[in-house]
Amino acid sequence: MKATDTIRVLLAVGSSREAGWLPGAFEDKDSIEIVGVLENAREVLQGARERDPHVLVLSWDLPDIEPLFLLRQLRRLPQLRTVLLIGDVEPEVLTSAVSLGAAAALDSAVGPEVLSRCIRSVVDGEYWFGRDLTRTFVESIADGQSRPSPVADTYSRLTPRETDVMQAAARGKTNREIARELKLSEHTVKQHLKQVFGKLEVSSRVELVLRVARSGR
Repeated sequence: MKATDTIRVLLAVGSSREAGWLPGAFEDKDSIEIVGVLENAREVLQGARERDPHVLVLSWDLPDIEPLFLLRQLRRLPQLRTVLLIGDVEPEVLTSAVSLGAAAALDSAVGPEVLSRCIRSVVDGEYWFGRDLTRTFVESIADGQSRPSPVADTYSRLTPRETDVMQAAARGKTNREIARELKLSEHTVKQHLKQVFGKLEVSSRVELVLRVARSGR
C-alpha cells in the first residue's frame, strides 16, 4: 500500500470488550478507517469478504468458534492481515496461530497507539508481537526444535478417505459439511474421524488442527 492510502480495518472484538472503545480510538487517525465491528465468529468470514478490509483485529475470546479453525478459514483471503488480541495461551497454540496466517499478536489490554502502529506495520508486510508474547513464541520455536521429529510414516497409516476427512476437518469443516463435500453420511464421517484421532494420537479437533498445521499438510 502507499503511505497515503487509507487502511481498512475490521474489528472482531467479542462481547468481552466494549465494542465502542476500539473504533473511537481511531477517530483521529486519518489513515485508518473502521469498516465494521463484529461480536461473534459467524459474522467474521462474511464481513471479511463483503467489507474487503486490509486488517482484521480478532479477539481470541470471540464466541462461537475455535480461533485456530477461524484462522484456517481466513487463509482463503490472502490479502487479509490478522492481528490477534490475546491473553494467556499455550506456546504451541500461538505458534500454530502464526503458521495459520496470524501476522501479529498483542495483549488484549493493548492501548490504541500500540495497536495503531501494529496495524500499519502488518499492512507493510511485517510481523508484530507484544513483549511477553514474543518470548512465548520464541520459546515455543526453540522447544519444537529440541524435540525429535515425528515419525515420517505417521500419516501413511491413514487411508485415502481418512486423509480426505482429516484435511477437511483441519480446514474447519463441520461433520455435516464434510459429509456433503465427500458424499458420505455423517455417521461415516464420525467413524473416519475416530480412526484419524486414534492413528494420530489426538483427542480433539483443536489438537488435529495443531498437528496438521505443524506438518504443513
